[in-house]
Amino acid sequence: VSGMNTPLGNPSSSDLFAYHKMNDGTGTTLTATIGTNGTLTGATWTGSYQGNAVLAGLPKPLAFGHSYQVEPTLIDPTFLIYQVHDGTVDDITSVQDSGDEITDEGDVADLYATSVTNGFFKTDIVRGLFRLGSDPGGDITATVKGDEVGAAYVSTAGEIISRILVTRLGLTTTDVDTASLTALASAQPAPIGVYLSTSGGLVDTDVVIDTIITSIGAYWTGSRSGTLFFGLVVDPTGETATY
Repeated sequence: VSGMNTPLGNPSSSDLFAYHKMNDGTGTTLTATIGTNGTLTGATWTGSYQGNAVLAGLPKPLAFGHSYQVEPTLIDPTFLIYQVHDGTVDDITSVQDSGDEITDEGDVADLYATSVTNGFFKTDIVRGLFRLGSDPGGDITATVKGDEVGAAYVSTAGEIISRILVTRLGLTTTDVDTASLTALASAQPAPIGVYLSTSGGLVDTDVVIDTIITSIGAYWTGSRSGTLFFGLVVDPTGETATY
């Protein structure tokens, strides 16, 4: 059990009949490192892209909404591959080296199987990755339109909170007052961005939601039925009775 999240080193066909890592996947094909590919039925890929073996089980960055000049995680220094999100993103719109734009060379299905021109970058938005064509001269930042794991890209505060609660915490409609979140998204439709890098360590979910809620002048609480309820703080529209 202690080694369940640790990939095998470099297994050979003489060691195993079949080897399916069951990560880094898309679609319904279960790619086999050894043996034949399998077909997935009734399952959905949710991340994570582990990079190389030493990264297995470590925290990954998370991007929601439209986040500007975020700090990506370097997951493979040999191939200069960076991760902006633990899973599929809508787009990596730009990459900067010390604030200077690097030219986008397009999106590919496998960053390891393609070369990148010096001074350019390529993306793999299905896995939330990009690769540089040459060593950076300074700090690398990226602009990301975030999480698209299992659903369409969302950008309002209410939609992002719902995405975090459902896809990252596994809550359901019995746990969350979805009508209040929908109303919150309609009341505050401006796009926002939330980015959690790996440099700051793990962040509690309630802290993330508190930050989003505070930024739009809203609140959240537990209802009498035990569900999470969300609302917007507004000025009173008239006099209230005092008892």
